[in-house]
Amino acid sequence: MEVMRAIADQPDLARQLGEIRRVRRLPGLSNRVYDVETATGRYVLRVSLPQTDALVDRSVECHNLHAAAAAGLSPAPVFADPRSGLVVLPFVEVSAGPPSPAVLGGALRRLHGEITDYRGRRDPRDWAVRLMRSVTGHPELHEKAENTVRLLNRVQDRAQLDRHPFVPSHWDVSDGNCLTLTDGVLLIDWEYSALGPRSWDLAYAALEFGYDEPSEAAFLAAYTGSGSEISELAGEVRAMKVICDAISALWALTQQAGGNDAADFQSLADHRAERARWQLERLSAGS
Repeated sequence: MEVMRAIADQPDLARQLGEIRRVRRLPGLSNRVYDVETATGRYVLRVSLPQTDALVDRSVECHNLHAAAAAGLSPAPVFADPRSGLVVLPFVEVSAGPPSPAVLGGALRRLHGEITDYRGRRDPRDWAVRLMRSVTGHPELHEKAENTVRLLNRVQDRAQLDRHPFVPSHWDVSDGNCLTLTDGVLLIDWEYSALGPRSWDLAYAALEFGYDEPSEAAFLAAYTGSGSEISELAGEVRAMKVICDAISALWALTQQAGGNDAADFQSLADHRAERARWQLERLSAGS
């Protein structure tokens, strides 16, 4: 069994966890994730996949995971090995439902403003180029990727990518990566974490959680802490939503090119690209 092998390859971890009593597979798109009960407790174990290892820096992930845990924004890892990509977290009992927009906005405000020791830097424009390279050799996917990059190029100036300093960002704020507690929220899955535009996490979260206008307003108000910045920030977020969906489409194409069969990545890429086009049309109509 994969879990047994992964733990056996780490003797210190094996001794710390003790006898494995139960293993249950959890959902995951780009890695394999398990709920593991042992003699010493209950844990979540993440085994990385080659398709993802090729796109992320595991040493950056481990560093940022520890930084986020020290700030109270993530569970503290039991084990995190940048060489193997193996991560073990304590199992966290969560409340039902996603975090409220205000709670999540406050957490991202802390992430972007309080952590000073953070590694990696990702510009969405450079990231799009890297993802494009990952589908080289797949002509049918490369054509889709080129069409998607054109959407990104049409909106990048509106997103004001060069106006604001890059901040510590999670880069994948979604329902599955948010653990809702009675007194707040913790973020997990820091593999894509890096410094990035402040609007990336905000736009990505708004898309993933499907915020309507009142919810998004509450989300941004909690993030800014005042009303003076909301109008400017809302404009950045509207433009960044196009970029987020375009890059999500490109990422899905890389998973398809790498042979990942965890989901229908072709359909995901088509859906995100279509939503990016729709958002760009709305953005242009409102200009």
